[in-house]
Amino acid sequence: MTLRLARLETFPELPGTRPGWESGGARPRFRLAGGVAVRLGRDLTAELERPSALRRDATLLTASDDLSIVVAAGRSAAWVERPDGVLTLPIPGVDSAAFPAARTDRLLLTVADPDGGPHEVLLIDPTAGNDTAARIDRLTVDTEDATAFSLVHPADGSVLIEFAMGQDGSALLRVDVVNDRLTAEELFPGEDPVTACFCEDGSRLLLVPHPTDPETTRVVSWPGLATIGSLDAAEAGVDMGWGLSATMLPDGRVLLIAQGEGLVATGPALEDPQRIDIPWLDEDGEVEWVCALDERRLALGVWTPQDRRIDVCRVSEGPP
Repeated sequence: MTLRLARLETFPELPGTRPGWESGGARPRFRLAGGVAVRLGRDLTAELERPSALRRDATLLTASDDLSIVVAAGRSAAWVERPDGVLTLPIPGVDSAAFPAARTDRLLLTVADPDGGPHEVLLIDPTAGNDTAARIDRLTVDTEDATAFSLVHPADGSVLIEFAMGQDGSALLRVDVVNDRLTAEELFPGEDPVTACFCEDGSRLLLVPHPTDPETTRVVSWPGLATIGSLDAAEAGVDMGWGLSATMLPDGRVLLIAQGEGLVATGPALEDPQRIDIPWLDEDGEVEWVCALDERRLALGVWTPQDRRIDVCRVSEGPP
């Protein structure tokens, strides 16, 4: 049987979301725009929102499920908006944030060096009364001109931090909080790993290739990191390699972006690759990102010469 897509609705791109579209295949859950903090539902529409006092030019980093805490950053500082006010952290270069182990009383921040040197990972108490009291622990990561992206495991609360270093590759760190101390382990050293997403129960991690060598996608077990399956672009008949976005449906199947060509669906171990037809997308359009919304729906980020948009699609099965 072949996966088929039917477009249900289309709406403009959603700037100011987290996880952002650049973060692989995880479903965007929060948005900060126009002075309003929003929790997005599985259809990417607002299911909870509240006014925010944060600066209109602040970049959203993360939020708690009930929106009682919203974390954002600017060029010279980061801010934690709480019911009792805003905690200002005068830290330039904050580029990602995550609540480890679903704890909203602890917050991880990644901080880029303005001169392109090593990153720092900070453990913060977002409930503290001032910047000094908020800082609990820190560690330094040997990176160069990196941008960090954080991905929280859905069950064990560990945080994967990917440090993207452009043509110099990437590094992936697993960070845990143990007795208010940060512990870190580098995963796949020397392999330039790029994270796409975890499956819903967290037992599998989808890794896509770095753009400098976009050939092989892998699914590995968690936490053992054993390879469950891999797929080379050439094996699937993909000429330009795999894109940076990929996702896993709740039934285990994987959706990959064939650069310049469209979507490829596989089984849970990246077996049996099949092209997916997108009948409404003309030859000038491209799929930039993909994320699963639920068992029967996914979202496509579509670029055309005229605009960028989001297509929400129904997934079904039919004969080849």
